[in-house]
Amino acid sequence: MAGPNYDAERGTFDVTRNGRFVGQMSSERRFYPVRQQQTTAAGIRTNLISNLYVAIGEPDGNGAWAVRFYYHPFMPWVWIGTLTMALGGFVSLSDRRLRVGVPQRILRECRFAVPAE
Repeated sequence: MAGPNYDAERGTFDVTRNGRFVGQMSSERRFYPVRQQQTTAAGIRTNLISNLYVAIGEPDGNGAWAVRFYYHPFMPWVWIGTLTMALGGFVSLSDRRLRVGVPQRILRECRFAVPAE
């Protein structure tokens, strides 16, 4: 398959689990002749529990290809945790009483407001 400035080889894979069809993934290798550079675009399938990656490698010369599958359990939870921490930071900044510098300003105001004897 040819693109505007590259030649591509694409693989399409049917993903099954215990014999049941789960989905279809595709991966692509691109060769850019101007720069003599080759890249690989991995196919990614994600859900709340895990990520599955597929990448095609080099052909072996006999019509077969090297294919790599990567399974990363609980990887989406890393991103969910990051978003949760960011949300907590924004919530903490929303309360003006707890911002940095406010307690010192209140303490200074209280010292000057005390009547002298």
